[in-house]
Amino acid sequence: MVYFSAELLKLALRIPVLKQLLAGYEPIKRTAFSREIRQILLGHDSFLLQDQYR
Repeated sequence: MVYFSAELLKLALRIPVLKQLLAGYEPIKRTAFSREIRQILLGHDSFLLQDQYR
């Protein structure tokens, strides 16, 4: 279900009006996500901890 949600989101982001509305919900790759989780666990800064992701 997550995969299909991400694919629908990627499709919606191709439409300029929806891109502005959904900009904060763009999917990121698993490798990038795991690197950011590692940064958080090690006590470093991460873009996932910014207000736009809460």
